[in-house]
Formats: sequence, structure tokens, C-alpha cells
Amino acid sequence: MGQVKVSLNDRTYTVACGDGEEDHVRELAAYMNKHMTALAQEVGQVGDARLLL
Repeated sequence: MGQVKVSLNDRTYTVACGDGEEDHVRELAAYMNKHMTALAQEVGQVGDARLLL
């Protein structure tokens, strides 16, 4: 089982994934981080849980 460190909203998380899925998880995290950053600029920092919803 693989593990990947990703950054979302300036916080680092360790995420488990299947072997060989590490690059895909990094791509998904980059996509999510891009949208979380844009949303936080619009509405302000409302917490990670709310930004993810």
C-alpha cells in the first residue's frame, strides 16, 4: 500500500492509496487545493471542512 503526502489549504496530510496510484492521488489533491484556494479567497477562511463541502 502506498502513501502520499498532499497539501490542502496550507495543511499537509498523509493519504494511503493503492500501489501505483500515488501520481493520481497527487493530481486529485492539486485539483482540490486549487479550488479550495479560490473559494477561500472568495468567502474567507471558513475551515477545511466547509471548504470541502
